[in-house]
Amino acid sequence: MFTDRSIKETILSLGLENFLRILLGAAASILVGRHLGPADYGKFSYTLSVVLIFSPLLNFSMNEVIVKTLVDGGYAEREVFTSGLRLRFLLGLIGILCCLGYAFLGDQSHIAFFPIALYCLFFFLKSFDIVEYFFIAKQRVAEVSKVRSLIFIGINILKFLLVYLKEDWLWFIYVSCAELAFVFLLYVIKGSNESWFSFNLKTEKGLTYRLFKKSFPFFLITLLMVLFTRADHLMIWEFLDKAKLGEYSVVVKWGEFLNFVPLLLTSTFLPKIIEESKNGATSTSLKLFFRLIFCASLLITLFFNLVGPTFIGSLYGGSYVEAPQLIRLYSFQICISFFFAGLVRYLLVVDRMISAIALYGLALFLNLGINFFFIPWLGLQGAIYASIVAYLGSLVLGLVKDSYIRKGAGLYIRSLF
Repeated sequence: MFTDRSIKETILSLGLENFLRILLGAAASILVGRHLGPADYGKFSYTLSVVLIFSPLLNFSMNEVIVKTLVDGGYAEREVFTSGLRLRFLLGLIGILCCLGYAFLGDQSHIAFFPIALYCLFFFLKSFDIVEYFFIAKQRVAEVSKVRSLIFIGINILKFLLVYLKEDWLWFIYVSCAELAFVFLLYVIKGSNESWFSFNLKTEKGLTYRLFKKSFPFFLITLLMVLFTRADHLMIWEFLDKAKLGEYSVVVKWGEFLNFVPLLLTSTFLPKIIEESKNGATSTSLKLFFRLIFCASLLITLFFNLVGPTFIGSLYGGSYVEAPQLIRLYSFQICISFFFAGLVRYLLVVDRMISAIALYGLALFLNLGINFFFIPWLGLQGAIYASIVAYLGSLVLGLVKDSYIRKGAGLYIRSLF
C-alpha cells in the first residue's frame, strides 16, 4: 500500500504548501501587524483565540482515527465518511453555542462579540476537513494540497490589498471567514467525485459511537493543547491590556507557522507507522519521525536565538517594544512543544492515549496556575516562562509515573543516534 515514492510525494506536496503558508502567512502577519499596531492586532488575535478555544468541538479531532480505520479496513468507506461527518456536525453545533455564550458573557465590553460570532459560524465549515483525512489515508493528499495552496495565495493577496487600503481590523476577520468558505467548497468539489462522499447523515449508530469513542481521547488532547496555547491570550487580555496581547501575538504567531512541521511529518509517516506496528515490524518510520522532529526544533531554536530580536524588530517596527526580546525565550517553548507532539504520536501507536491525556492535562493545570502569578508579576515573559515550566514539570512527573512515557522518551532519544 505504501511506497517510498508515495511518502516523497506527500512530503513534497505538503512541504510546498506549508512553505507557502509560512512565507505568505509571515508576510501577511508582518504587514497586518505593522498596519494595525499592537492594540488593534490584540483585538484581532483575541477574536481568533476565543474561537480557537472552542475549535476542538467545532472541528472534532478525528484525523488519526479516520486514517487508522481506513487502513485497518472492516467498514465501508461511505459508512466511515457519513458517520464521521454526522458526529462532527452534532458536536460542532454544541461548539457554536458554547463559543457564542462565552463571547457574550466573558467580555463585558462586547468589543469582539460580532466578529467572534461571525468567525465561529464560518469555522463550523471545517467539519468537512474529514474529506482530507480520506485523501491522507489513500496517500493522495497532494490532490487537495495544490488547490488549497492557490486559495491561500489569493487570501493573502487580499490581505495585502486591505493593508494598502488601510482598512480596520474587522476586515481581516472577514477575509479569514472567506478562506474557510473557499476551503469548504474545495472539499465539497473534490469529495463529490469520490464513491465514499455523501451528505446523507443517516448512519449506523454503532459506527458513529465507535468513532466517537475512538476519537474522544484525541478530542481531549486537542482541547488540552488548545487551552494550553490559547488560555494565556485570554489571561493577558484580562490581566494586562490589548496592546500587550498584540505584542505577545506577533511572537507566538511564529510558533503557529512552524507547527506545520509536526503536522506535516504526522500526515506523512502516521499511516506507515500504523502499518508497521500492525505487522509487528520494528518501526523505522517512527525513528525517522522522531529524528526529523528533533532536528527541526533544534534549527528553529538556534535561528531565533541568533537573529530573533533583529528579525522581529526589523519586521514589525518600533511600536512593538517587547516582542524582539520575547522571541528568544519563546523558541525554547517551540522546541519542547515539538517533543510533546512526537511523544503523543508514539502513545497513539501503542494505544496509550490515556497517558497522553494525563501528560497534557497536567501541563495545562500547571500552566494555568503559574500564569495567574507570572503574568501579573513578569508580564509577557511570565506567560512564556509559565508554559516552559509547565511542559517540563509535566514531563518529569510523566517519566516518573508512566512506563509508556519513559519508553517513548527513550525511543525519541535513541533515534537521534
